[in-house]
Amino acid sequence: MNNKATAVTKYVRISPRKARLAAGLIRGKSVPQATTQLLFSSLKGGRLLKKTLDSAVANAETQLDARREDLISLKCALMRDRLLSAQSQRIAAVDMRF
Repeated sequence: MNNKATAVTKYVRISPRKARLAAGLIRGKSVPQATTQLLFSSLKGGRLLKKTLDSAVANAETQLDARREDLISLKCALMRDRLLSAQSQRIAAVDMRF
């Protein structure tokens, strides 16, 4: 059984370094801890990544019947989209598992 839920945010205009700093805050943390980290960080990437985290949590709750407290963020990857411009990023965020 595949007990992973994912969410992807595309075409975000943020530098890769700033987005990676925010992604490093939540890797391997539980969802309540990751949400708290992103809420109180002053990073632009934190605001963007929180939306993606919330989407992944909602996907896990609906598709996997998981509880928010039991989820852990496994992976948070950033991929550059070369078609638009150097500034466009795709935050393929947050594989969740429980």
